[in-house]
Amino acid sequence: GGNEGTNMLEIVHDIAPGAELYFHDCGNSRLEFNGAVDALVNEGCTVICDDIGWLSEPFFEDGIVADHVKEVVKEHDLLYVSSAGNSGDSHYQGSFYDNGSGWHDFSSGQGEVNNLQLEIQPSGEVWVFLQWDDRWEHSGNNYDLFLKDRNTLETIASSKVYQDGDNLPLEYIMYTNSGNNTLSASIEVRKTSGEARELELYIYYWPGVTLRSANIVAEDSIFGHPALPEVITVGAVGTGESGDYYIEYFSSVGPVTLSYPSPEIRPKTDLSGIDGVSVTGAGGISERFYGTSASSPHVAAIAGLVWSASPEKSAMDIRRLLYTSSTDLGEPGYDTVFGYGLVDALRMHEQASADPSTFTVKTDGSGDFPSISDAINSSRPGDSILVYPGTYRENLDVSWALNISSASGKPEDTVLEAENSEEPVFHVTANSAKISGFGIKSSARAGVYLESAAACMLVNNKVSGCNPGVLLEESFNNTLTGNNISNNAEGLRLSDSFLNTILENEFDNSININEASSGEAGLSNTWNTVSEIRYLYNGGVYDSRFGNFYSDYEGSDAEGSGIGAIPYGSDSSPLIARLAAYSRGFEVGSTAPPAQDTVSIEGDTLEFAIRSTRNCTFSWLLNGVLLQTNESASSAILSINAGELTGSITESNISTPLPAEYNLTVIAVN
Repeated sequence: GGNEGTNMLEIVHDIAPGAELYFHDCGNSRLEFNGAVDALVNEGCTVICDDIGWLSEPFFEDGIVADHVKEVVKEHDLLYVSSAGNSGDSHYQGSFYDNGSGWHDFSSGQGEVNNLQLEIQPSGEVWVFLQWDDRWEHSGNNYDLFLKDRNTLETIASSKVYQDGDNLPLEYIMYTNSGNNTLSASIEVRKTSGEARELELYIYYWPGVTLRSANIVAEDSIFGHPALPEVITVGAVGTGESGDYYIEYFSSVGPVTLSYPSPEIRPKTDLSGIDGVSVTGAGGISERFYGTSASSPHVAAIAGLVWSASPEKSAMDIRRLLYTSSTDLGEPGYDTVFGYGLVDALRMHEQASADPSTFTVKTDGSGDFPSISDAINSSRPGDSILVYPGTYRENLDVSWALNISSASGKPEDTVLEAENSEEPVFHVTANSAKISGFGIKSSARAGVYLESAAACMLVNNKVSGCNPGVLLEESFNNTLTGNNISNNAEGLRLSDSFLNTILENEFDNSININEASSGEAGLSNTWNTVSEIRYLYNGGVYDSRFGNFYSDYEGSDAEGSGIGAIPYGSDSSPLIARLAAYSRGFEVGSTAPPAQDTVSIEGDTLEFAIRSTRNCTFSWLLNGVLLQTNESASSAILSINAGELTGSITESNISTPLPAEYNLTVIAVN
């Protein structure tokens, strides 16, 4: 608000002088604010920072601003940074405690002062906003708000809207002392009718007003869009004379408690930034800039600076690097006062440019971590997590680029079961994550849930006992291949998800594919290989595009090639049999004898050898005809009598050797 935006831009420029800067005012309404956010996105901004709080937003649920910001972050690869707020010393939250006459005791019967007290000098201004945890626009519990003279007990100002079931759970007072004397005032709340509810008050005041600390509650003093998990919420840290860091007394802190649509506790704050920094004072702002309005642009600028040096990273990757590189303050590890800690530009850059690490997970504790979630929490974008055989009961959030795979590559021996069956086993909101080689079970939400994710890979997993097995929601350019998705209520559900590649999977479910969209003209998913491939099926060699296997496919195999004659939905080349019936691997290529060599058609032998880093089944084809198969071998040799090539010999000159033209192909399947 005011001219602070200019000073916020100044901080960003000082840290990231090459950044292209944009500014938009916050508007005069929540809808205008949403429009301002859209305007910045439309200009291509990838880091957005604000210090705005809307007192008309609900405290106990997400409002229209929060909902809009959430969608913007989901739909675009950008970072949204917001101030935590400056209400740590001017906030109250607690359950209604009747003093015996319908008035709320702010001390819950524990103190001599049972209200909130303040002194208001002449021309001093104070705003008081009260909400309680009824559903927004559906309040039937009636509370009233009063500002009283502590000496005379007379009411100075009040808010007494009648809540009868379809009203806002909101009362507010905006008061200016127009008299000539300092007013000793108290803030009081009365329950006129209804049930006891959770009460929350924010008090905003200007010079000339002193708010006493009795009954003030700093915890849970973050609301609105800064309370979103999708937003990076920043508290303010000051520096003492000895160089030690402390949280500013006014900095809002978490956690955030919500009541609707269901009870939820969100961990906030996320990060801390420095305030009290020098600025030019443009726009009449003090040359020392304090508050979370000063700390948040520090975080935004550092994020942009490091991102410019590592442009291949996604927004979620940069967000994770902000957290893992921060300097821990306060309680060890994450806490709701400092968040993950004080943002550190140098350490963040070092982590962003470092080589990826590989962590091992073993159930017996002999690995780097005993659980996959512990490994994820200690990882950085680009790291790999290698999971050894065992059964793991976890619900995993994958919010940055990771490669999570089973060490054996076998879904049968590395199994993940949902610890909470109402949550996905894997919830992926990152780009460029890979999950491979797991048995994934027992979630009523989804085995794997890709939410607004892109360029992810699901490879060689077996998903069962989930609903659905795999869910893609507003996710694009992902690849699903080699998976067995069976015994689920739904196999694969695609919700507004396009340009994904889905091939060589097995679907055997009550409903195999549920594809729904609100309409994206011209966009579709790919269900087959782009070009024909060579494979072995039922003793024959064929070339065809390759799709997926569906247990309820009713088409025929007219050519005996293992490919259905009619499409299955969008899959134009559905497989008649399960994947094991097809031998498809890498093609080693073709060869011919060296030009200087000659062979006799009367008994000379040609010998060919191949090696692999793992056991394979090798199939040797001469001019498209299968000659030999070597099963479960890491190397193989083929010997051919030159006489077998006579069918390819043509006489070009009787006085010179006869050229033998042939094509030898090796197909290896591991």
